[in-house]
Amino acid sequence: MRKAIQSRPGWEVLEQAHLGLFAFTKFLMWKDLEDNEDVLLSNPLVRHIAAAGHSAPPLSGREFVPERMDAEVPAGELPCVVNADSTQMAAVASALSGRSFVLQGPPGTGKSQTITNLIAAALARGKTVLFVSEKMAALEVVHRRLKDVGLEDFCLELHSHKSNKKEVLASFGRAFERTERTPEPAWDRLSGELDQARGHLNHYVEALHREWPIGHSAYTVQARL
Repeated sequence: MRKAIQSRPGWEVLEQAHLGLFAFTKFLMWKDLEDNEDVLLSNPLVRHIAAAGHSAPPLSGREFVPERMDAEVPAGELPCVVNADSTQMAAVASALSGRSFVLQGPPGTGKSQTITNLIAAALARGKTVLFVSEKMAALEVVHRRLKDVGLEDFCLELHSHKSNKKEVLASFGRAFERTERTPEPAWDRLSGELDQARGHLNHYVEALHREWPIGHSAYTVQARL
């Protein structure tokens, strides 16, 4: 080896040995980003994040507010699969409209439930969802929730350390062979019943807080008494 490189400037043979463990998954991710930089930056949201605030965030879609959700969004358009409050429902509706936003909240406030509902609602509209997380635990929580409501066959753990070619193909097979469907007439009927029940409850709230000619509502009068 020394004889072969003796005429090459800057080359030498060192009698040393080094032992290490090298993982190339991060390198492949970096290589993918480098090779597809132009394609990735053509997306306005990715461009905004990559520019670290130097470009304006994309203002697409619509931001729904909890107070007007019932009047503006029929129940059938938000097929949520786990319990959700009005703020969570507003977040799901905003995301489905194409709105980009950051959902913040301390532990235990229902972020994983909101993500579960959002994925389910997007699937119902025929969309494909990519869910990524820095921590594996976050992925497992949402995956478990989707599994509990019968949507496991629509989930593919493609980048998990546990995934392999056989399991990926088996997952495709389960999704392809799945034939269970909720009959649309039954869905429409149940959605209509929910809208009607929601309307009755909202009428009660509106009547309770309606301001009468004396300048007060039934709620404020009761509070003063």
